[in-house]
Amino acid sequence: MSTPFESSPSGAPSTAAPVATVKPPNKTTEAEESVRIASANTLVKNASYWAGGAALLPVPALDLAAIAGVQVKLINDLCKLYGVKFSEHRTTKIISVLLSSVGAHRLLTGAVSSVIKVIPLVGSLAGLVSLPLVASSATYALGKVFIKHFESGGTLLNFDPESTKKYFQEQFAEAKKTQPVPAAAPVAA
Repeated sequence: MSTPFESSPSGAPSTAAPVATVKPPNKTTEAEESVRIASANTLVKNASYWAGGAALLPVPALDLAAIAGVQVKLINDLCKLYGVKFSEHRTTKIISVLLSSVGAHRLLTGAVSSVIKVIPLVGSLAGLVSLPLVASSATYALGKVFIKHFESGGTLLNFDPESTKKYFQEQFAEAKKTQPVPAAAPVAA
C-alpha cells in the first residue's frame, strides 16, 4: 500500500488515502449494533429500577422529582451512547408529551400515590403499591421509544412525540405487565 507521498506506478505522487482503513462515520457492523442495543436496553432496565425505587421515597413531590430526574438522566445516557447532542429543555418537553399520552387517570394515580404518602401508615402503604409500577413502566417505555428513534438515526431535534405516542402507549402497557417493581422495605408495626 502506498502512502500519500509515494510514487504510483506511473511515477506521479499518489494522494489517495488507503481505502481499506477508512470506515464511514455512521456505518456500524452487526456486532457493534448488537452491543449498542444491548447497552441501551441495560440502561433502560437499570433506569426503570431506579425510577421504581425513587417512587418509594416517603416525601410527597420529592419522589416525583426523583423519578423525573431518573428519566432525564436515562435520555442523557442514551444520547451519549448514540452520539446525539443532549438538551435538557427539549428532553423534558418530549417526556411531558409522551407521559400525557398514557392518559390522565394513569398519571393522576401516580400523583395521588405521591400525595397520599402524607397520611400516616395507610398513605405510605398505598404509595408503595401503585407509584413504583407507574414510574418503572413509564421509564421503560420512554427508553424504548428513544432507542427506536436513535436506532433509526434520529436526534432530539427531529424527535416528534406526537408520532411516537402509540408506540409509547404500547410499551407502557407491556411494561406494566412485565416490569418488576422494587420490593418495599418491611413496614414496622
